[in-house]
Amino acid sequence: MKLFAAGDTISHLNSRTPQLISIMTSLQDSFSSISQLADSVAMPERDTKSTGEDKEDALRLQLERTRLMFLAEEDAGKIRKAWSGVTAEGVVDEDLLRKVQEIQARVDDLPAEPAPIEETA
Repeated sequence: MKLFAAGDTISHLNSRTPQLISIMTSLQDSFSSISQLADSVAMPERDTKSTGEDKEDALRLQLERTRLMFLAEEDAGKIRKAWSGVTAEGVVDEDLLRKVQEIQARVDDLPAEPAPIEETA
């Protein structure tokens, strides 16, 4: 009797193996995507004070970084900090200016940070 029960259990587990393999593959793909996203968000800061073209390239990198932070649902404070100081001053590319305005609107729509809790003595 136990032999039949063990056989049924093994049969049941074998029938679930393809589903488990599929789940594991999906998890590996997800972790790979998360890793790539983390690498993208960790882009190095660049000096934007040289030429206008360099400034536009740096601005494009900052836009992409901030877009990825929104995608990763980063903390609002981190997004604000990453976006602070970004300016489109001197940029002539209209598409780039539009993207800056879109991201600025998203940053402005982030929820307000809670006020720090003061301890009472």
